[in-house]
Amino acid sequence: MKKVLNALGAKWDRKLKEHIFDYDITETLKQVIETGVVVDWKKSTDFFFTPDQVVFEMLGLVNCSFDRELLFLEPSAGQGHILDLAVEEFPNARFFCIEENPLHCERLKEKGYDPICCDFLAMKPEFGPFDLILMNPPFSAEMEHIRHAYDFLSRSGQMITVASKSILTKQAKANQEFAQWFQEVGGYWYPLPSSSFKESGTSVMTQLLVITKEYARVSGLE
Repeated sequence: MKKVLNALGAKWDRKLKEHIFDYDITETLKQVIETGVVVDWKKSTDFFFTPDQVVFEMLGLVNCSFDRELLFLEPSAGQGHILDLAVEEFPNARFFCIEENPLHCERLKEKGYDPICCDFLAMKPEFGPFDLILMNPPFSAEMEHIRHAYDFLSRSGQMITVASKSILTKQAKANQEFAQWFQEVGGYWYPLPSSSFKESGTSVMTQLLVITKEYARVSGLE
């Protein structure tokens, strides 16, 4: 039972000595009981929510100047931790979000968002373009998600993304190719404290990567 509840997103409250959920799992739990099947979305989507302090750091790095309605995208939106603060920062923006976990999609709907419930990597760039993309992709597929998100940027759009600290320094071929691409598009990195994701349940060392599409266009790389 504990494994099933954890798979559905439960958090154990030591004080109350019970499992706590951020959203209603009544219908999902009924399906699990009827079918005997449960999907561990946390494990399959590598979900670790973005702490507020990290989101504030991301918002502080936004350098785009917008003279029209801002089109904002958050891929792999989780439960909307980035969206919630971005809405306050850009009250006149149009917000779009994509999330694969159907339970998280329900939570996003409860908050008033209109998520597209699918795998972001299956989306086509024609869905965009967007002026600003803030994201916290799954660490297990971060390079694919970041390069895919780049294709959704407008001609002068900016992307700020969470990434593992070693993404640019690992000697694996995929990482070397990513590091070269990152340099070509004029990206720069911003360090985060070692405990930035502790409250999310992981000790992974992280940083923020910042890319502005305008650099690539001016440099003839687009």
